[in-house]
Amino acid sequence: QQAEEALRRYAKLLEILRDIDIAILEARSPESVAQIALRALHSILLCDQSSVATFDLPANQATIIAAEGRAGQVLHVGDVLPLELIGPIDELAEGGVRRIDDVEALEERSLKQERLLAGGIHSYVVVPLRAHDELIGSLNVGFAAAGASTDDAVQATTELANQLAVA
Repeated sequence: QQAEEALRRYAKLLEILRDIDIAILEARSPESVAQIALRALHSILLCDQSSVATFDLPANQATIIAAEGRAGQVLHVGDVLPLELIGPIDELAEGGVRRIDDVEALEERSLKQERLLAGGIHSYVVVPLRAHDELIGSLNVGFAAAGASTDDAVQATTELANQLAVA
């Protein structure tokens, strides 16, 4: 049963990647492609909140261009915030994925992590968006349950982030 469920999730992921390819070919805006991707991501991962941020590294700012989730969402479309609220930028610039399995269990929490907890997010994944070896943004996925940021969630988010970076 687990193998069948994993296969279903993978098939759904392939379908989403195809939908993103179509959206790119139809010359939709990056914002609309990102929103399509987030809606689909929710159907695969059953995550509670997600967003896509673009980065302006010289200005040290991130802008949320797409967001999906329930009421009480932490990030909203149009939010402009300091890059520190996304996470360690050096780690993302090197292509590293940030995965926190239980925010509440952390000995020290950042301002971002405090905001996530206040918004009901207990685990999350942040995946860099990179184009031409340059950090251009991040795909952020949050879960209400601790431990929900599984290896499968990281893999699906990473594959989707790679496709979004192309868009």
